[in-house]
Amino acid sequence: QLTYWAYLAPGRFEQGESFLDFMWSHVKTHANFARDFYGLDRGHVIPGVMALDGGALGDWFQYTFTPTNGAWIAQAFYLHWLYTMDQTFLADRAYPYCSGIAEALLDLTSPDPVSGKLKLPLSSSPEIHNNSQQAWLTPNSNFDLSLLSWILKANEQMARTMGKEDDADMWRHSLNKLDRLATDDTGLMISPDKPLRESHRHHSHLMAIHPLGLITVEGGEDEKKIIEDSLANIEVLGTRAWVGYSFSWMACIHARIGRGDGALRYLNDFHTSFTLRNGFHCNGEQTRKGLSDYHYRPFTLEGNFAAGQAVHEMLLQSWGDKLRIFPAVPEKWRDVSFENLRAEGGYTVSATRRNGKTLEVEVRATVDGSLRMTNPFVGESYQSDTELETRGEELYLDMLAGGSVTLRRSSPP
Repeated sequence: QLTYWAYLAPGRFEQGESFLDFMWSHVKTHANFARDFYGLDRGHVIPGVMALDGGALGDWFQYTFTPTNGAWIAQAFYLHWLYTMDQTFLADRAYPYCSGIAEALLDLTSPDPVSGKLKLPLSSSPEIHNNSQQAWLTPNSNFDLSLLSWILKANEQMARTMGKEDDADMWRHSLNKLDRLATDDTGLMISPDKPLRESHRHHSHLMAIHPLGLITVEGGEDEKKIIEDSLANIEVLGTRAWVGYSFSWMACIHARIGRGDGALRYLNDFHTSFTLRNGFHCNGEQTRKGLSDYHYRPFTLEGNFAAGQAVHEMLLQSWGDKLRIFPAVPEKWRDVSFENLRAEGGYTVSATRRNGKTLEVEVRATVDGSLRMTNPFVGESYQSDTELETRGEELYLDMLAGGSVTLRRSSPP
């Protein structure tokens, strides 16, 4: 999943489609897996460890047979639609794929006899307690619950976009049957009765922050506190049990919440201590600075691509139907620019920052849409070649496909 985060912002959609085509080609195989292994009559389930023919492979069954893994894969289909705004892809691929995953997950749940909330029969959180009996957690773990919540919410959005109101209402009704995420004074917990009390390589309990975006720094004081408590707990526990991808994923998390200096710190740790001279991510720390107790060298791709995505999110974010220009630029990046990064909603964005101030922003629309953007010049004067509506600290403009708008700072920074 991490490996295919980074193709969207640079607009390398055909490369990303190679993965989506591969997963789509195995829908029938995964429908058979849902029927034969889980006893389900509808939907499809993706094995956590999969052969090239789509078949299930074993080992560490707490994760290799976790059915919610499919919802994380489904997010790739959903995001591809959001970035391209390809309505044919939405109708023919994204919605059917995500619907099939959600149908199987819902059929695996049952109401809790006390609360009435939907619960999975078994739950885990990659890769807490490794391959031990303790890895089986009280349902629903925050990993499972986050993915269940996300896919139902995403399906509702896609259904309403296509005018399938009955479908959308059904997904919303199911979403309302889920618990709230488990939290305590450490922020997001692993499961309802288990907080994170030791350093761990996999940020599975933080899925609701990134990549799913269920809780955000713009979601009110309660959500902000959950995020702050969660990351404060991570700082206390340290990184000794982390591997390379833990650092690049944490850089993404810091970027998502606007902490540019934190994102840069984790990227630097990843680059200097977990990357070989040929650029390959090697999981274990090679510099022995005390960042990690792992010093081995297995090469895996996901760490590199997550690092690339962290940079993208430091420069441009578009979750929640809103563009944010330079949302997490570290203090050291006084002069920075990017050209033609893609954003959700089908927008292409270029921007320049000089001496710590945004100088110019250009937004081009590839489809008709209503632009919503955080004002990159809040409190300072700027000029625009097209009049935008201002609401508080946000700018709005209805745009047609092929249209563009350019904003420039009135005085040099």
